[in-house]
Amino acid sequence: MLEAGTDELQDALRAAPAEKAKQTFAMSRTGFALKRAQLRARNPGASEAAIERLLQAWLEEDER
Repeated sequence: MLEAGTDELQDALRAAPAEKAKQTFAMSRTGFALKRAQLRARNPGASEAAIERLLQAWLEEDER
């Protein structure tokens, strides 16, 4: 977490919108990769298609 008054926070605040979007998408991709890894660990025999269905179901849960 970025703390008030730190150089890291000031850099983040000054970042161009395009850079902020790039960072957001990178973090999102990382989060999805971590969730897929968790699903694989919990379902070791599942195919990639099954993992994608589980991921989709997880994403849809959040929308309800």
